[in-house]
Amino acid sequence: MRGLERFVREDTGAVSAQLALVFPLLLLVWLAGTQVALHLHAVHSAHTVAVQTLAVAQAVDGSSAEASAHGEWLLTGLDSSALRGAELVVDRRRDLATVRVSGATVKLLPMWEFEVRAEVSGPVEQFTNPGAGGSR
Repeated sequence: MRGLERFVREDTGAVSAQLALVFPLLLLVWLAGTQVALHLHAVHSAHTVAVQTLAVAQAVDGSSAEASAHGEWLLTGLDSSALRGAELVVDRRRDLATVRVSGATVKLLPMWEFEVRAEVSGPVEQFTNPGAGGSR
């Protein structure tokens, strides 16, 4: 019993033991915060590419191919750490254009996998002739 009391009373090396327990937890919290920040940056980047690609697809003289080329050009200009494995899909129909950007966030923690998706759509610009009764 005396040995146990002496062990409990002595605090030699307690700071080292506490740091050995707390430091990995602090490191994990810091990495988790950085992971969330990287994910938010990737979401913002994907949404920006989608919106700018949609603007090209919505133009009167635009096309899916032209919008796709513009979107790919924007994706190559992104920092490679922002969005990994980015995929761009442009769908331009007669009156509606849709752009989808998907990818993944860089992994700092092996247990988390964040996927990024951005989808925007809008009407395709069309010229109308007001003298023809509003027909297209």
